[in-house]
Amino acid sequence: MRIRRGICALLLLGLLAGMLCGCSFERAASTADQKQFLEDLAQGLSARLDLQDREERLAKTPEELADYQQRLVRCELDLIEKYEKLSFADPGFDELAHLYLDACSQQLTAARQDPDGELGRRLWEAGYSTRAALIAELYADYGLPLSEEQAARYAPPKEETATEEEREDYTDCLVVQALPVWREHYSNGDYYHYDLLVTNQGAEEDLRVSLRVEFFDGEGKLVDSDRGTLFALGKDSTQYCRMRTDSAFTRAEVKVEEAKKESGYSCAAKDLQVEIKVPGEYVTAAFSNTGAKTVSYGTMYCVFYQGEKVTEVLSGNFASTKDPLRPGETQTAEIRLRRDRTPYDRFEVYFRALGD
Repeated sequence: MRIRRGICALLLLGLLAGMLCGCSFERAASTADQKQFLEDLAQGLSARLDLQDREERLAKTPEELADYQQRLVRCELDLIEKYEKLSFADPGFDELAHLYLDACSQQLTAARQDPDGELGRRLWEAGYSTRAALIAELYADYGLPLSEEQAARYAPPKEETATEEEREDYTDCLVVQALPVWREHYSNGDYYHYDLLVTNQGAEEDLRVSLRVEFFDGEGKLVDSDRGTLFALGKDSTQYCRMRTDSAFTRAEVKVEEAKKESGYSCAAKDLQVEIKVPGEYVTAAFSNTGAKTVSYGTMYCVFYQGEKVTEVLSGNFASTKDPLRPGETQTAEIRLRRDRTPYDRFEVYFRALGD
């Protein structure tokens, strides 16, 4: 079946998650009710999506992020983990169901271990990708009882054949500026940031840009690398791109791996008026859509400086496919300041706004 081939790489991370958990299960010989599993899964998914829509855009500390992600997963596992040791009569369905349970367990491990660290993010994203692919197949082949709107949120992206125009390289149109290196402290170690500001100074088209940063030690040895992708980088607009490593380095090199015409989104940043306030412990930005495009996804990045030194970069979200920012409407994004960790005398705000 198509799903088996598509998630092999993700299951490697799942094996790692299993080793972190230290858990294993043996299935019983009793047969579970396939229809009841689908109903339980649909109920858990609905609860998870409701929680996500209520709290996804709220500012969160690392501890709050861990709690939020665990509550997301528990919405489903509380209803379906009883099938962990059971089998289903249909071998194909049995495999899908237990792959889904494994993906949920993988995300729970990510949330418990290090939700804001590199490994935790990789495990969480891999678990999400696996779940999305399985949901699409359970919905199409086994009648998972979701609404069309719910199913659409997990639908696989459409494959498109790039045109000659879309394959054209726009690297020469980009200006890439590296921010001063700053260190982010976590309980399990430090991350060294080499964040980038990327500006489209020449292309009339909205661009999708893939970047890579390589980190070298004092002897010129490559110690680590990181990648990032920017979507719908419009003409004369600037986007922030987070790059970091947990290895100390003395030199970094930035490479533009690809800069092509955007085919999935459009840049809506120019159509937004932004009003920023700092009412105590929050940075609050009100985004008013004065254009004709609906914003389906928005993120704000706040870069804090003390003198010329970067002390912290915090982010907050606005707009989503569930709650888009339509023409004439206003939405806010909040970033909670951590005064003990974020000394600053000024800050700059960058944001991306993706239109349909």
